[in-house]
Amino acid sequence: MLLTQILERNGIDTTGSGSSSLTTPLAPFFLEEKYIRKCGVLAELPEEMIQACVDYASELKCDRLLRALAWHLYRLFCILPDFKTFPDHIDITGKKTGILYLIILLSLHPHLKLRMELDGLPGELADRAMSRCTPLLSFRDINYPGEKGLQGRALPFMLNYKNTPSFRIGRFDFVLTQVPSNYPELFRSRKDRSYVGLCRSNWRVDSTGLLHAYDDESVPPVGLKEENNCITGRKIDLVSGTVTPETVTLDLAEYERVLSEDANVLLIHIPGGGGMTMDVCKESFIQAREFCLKYFPELSFAAFGCTSWVFYPAWRKYLPDSNLSKLQKGTLAFPVHSAPRNGFYFVFGRDDGDPADYPADNSLRRAMIRAWKEDGTLGAAGMLLPLDEIENFPLTKVK
Repeated sequence: MLLTQILERNGIDTTGSGSSSLTTPLAPFFLEEKYIRKCGVLAELPEEMIQACVDYASELKCDRLLRALAWHLYRLFCILPDFKTFPDHIDITGKKTGILYLIILLSLHPHLKLRMELDGLPGELADRAMSRCTPLLSFRDINYPGEKGLQGRALPFMLNYKNTPSFRIGRFDFVLTQVPSNYPELFRSRKDRSYVGLCRSNWRVDSTGLLHAYDDESVPPVGLKEENNCITGRKIDLVSGTVTPETVTLDLAEYERVLSEDANVLLIHIPGGGGMTMDVCKESFIQAREFCLKYFPELSFAAFGCTSWVFYPAWRKYLPDSNLSKLQKGTLAFPVHSAPRNGFYFVFGRDDGDPADYPADNSLRRAMIRAWKEDGTLGAAGMLLPLDEIENFPLTKVK
C-alpha cells in the first residue's frame, strides 16, 4: 500500500503496484554490480557514471521500499505496454532519481537481446543500441545542476528497439515500417530521373505552403486524383519542403511511382553528436541497405525517410556550410507538422523558458538562438532518399 501511495504522490502509473510490492525479488538482476558494469560498458558510460549506478543499486537492494519502487519502474518500462514517461524527480529518491532512471534503462538490455533473437538478427545490435542513451546524460545536469543520470523523458525512445524492428548501423538508427501517413507521394521521371512530390489527399495546406492540422475542417484537404493512368495533385517543392500553389498532372507512362501509401520505408533516427559528414551518411545508408537485403529479403523498401528538426529549412540560412545543410540539400524535402520549439530539447537539453537565455557556446546553439530571435519560431521538415539512389547521394535531380 505504501508503494502505491508513493506512486500516486509522484504521478507514476500504479498498474500492478500491489503485485510489485509482493513479488519484488530480493536481488533484482538489474541491481547486481556485475550486470551494471557489463551494460554500462555496452552503453559507453563514463566509469564515474557506472560507479554511481553501482553505488545506488547497492542502496536500492538494501531498502525494501526502494527495491520495490525500482522493480515497479522496471516492470512499467520493460514489461507492461504503453509506457509514457517518468517524472523528473521522485520524492523518496530525490537527487538520485536520474541515476535510478539510468539503472532502469540498463535493465532493458536482455529484452533487446530477445527481440533481436526473435527477429533473427545479430545479438550485437542489442549491445549497440545501448549507447543511444549516452549523449543524453548531460541533459540531467543542464536542468538540475550537480545531478547525474537521465531525464525521465529520455527513456521512451529506447523502447523502439524492443517494440519495432529497429537497429543501429553506422551513424544512424533505422526503423523498418510501412510509410507513415504524413509522408508524400513521390514520382520519378522515366526520362531523366528527376523527382516530383505530391501531397497526400488528406493534407490541409496554409498560404505559406505548410501543413494545417488534419482535423482543421475550416481548410479543405488538397485531394489527390488518379484516373486514366494519370495522377493529379498539389505539387511539393522538394528543395524547400513546402507545398506550391501549383496543381500538376503526371502521366504514369512517363513517371514511375517511387513512394505510395502502402510502400515500406526505412525510417532514420539521428543520434546526438557530430561527425555527420556526407561520406559517413552515405556509408550508413549503404550498410543499412545491405543489412535489409540480408535479413529481410522478403521485404522491398522504397526509400529512407526522416522527419526531424534537423531538416528545418532555415538551417540552410543560418548554418549554410554545416553537415545539416548538406544533408538537406542532398535529399528530397517535404513539409510536416511541427512545433515552434522543435529541436531545442535535443540541442540544449531543455525547451522551457526564454531561449535567449540558453547558452550560445557552439555554432549550432548560436544558430538556433538566432533563428528563434529573427523568425520567432523553429520547426521541422521531412526528407526522403530512394533506396536505389544511394550511390547518387547527394541528389541533384529535383523539380
